[in-house]
Amino acid sequence: MNTSIFRFKLTLAAVALLLAGVVPGRAAKSVERTEVFTVAAKTKIEVGTNHHATLAAISVGDHVSVTYNDESGSLVAHQVSDNVPHKPHVPTEPPANPKVPAPHAKKPSIYSHVRGVVKAVNVAAGTLTVAYKGK
Repeated sequence: MNTSIFRFKLTLAAVALLLAGVVPGRAAKSVERTEVFTVAAKTKIEVGTNHHATLAAISVGDHVSVTYNDESGSLVAHQVSDNVPHKPHVPTEPPANPKVPAPHAKKPSIYSHVRGVVKAVNVAAGTLTVAYKGK
């Protein structure tokens, strides 16, 4: 009887330690990762109020958001922005047809997204190195 109570308490203590993340190697910790993104000519770059910026406008230390996908083992950036909230474009005239279109099901995104700090910019090679927290 005492043995079964001891095993139960030991199991309960082990589960509590795992849930608390005290046991080394068991907790999911975020680590800093670094990725190099290829910036193509069609990549949309937004810096400050400039919605048509170039790679040269991005500096080391800038906080950026990168929308990208993996194309044959290379991470290709499709949009790079500096995390500054931009004012949406407000049309000056109302739309010709105020009819609201029927809602459509959202298509799953084929892009991945990362937010981080710029570690290197190589304008000649068209690359952007970003460090971010990841698992």
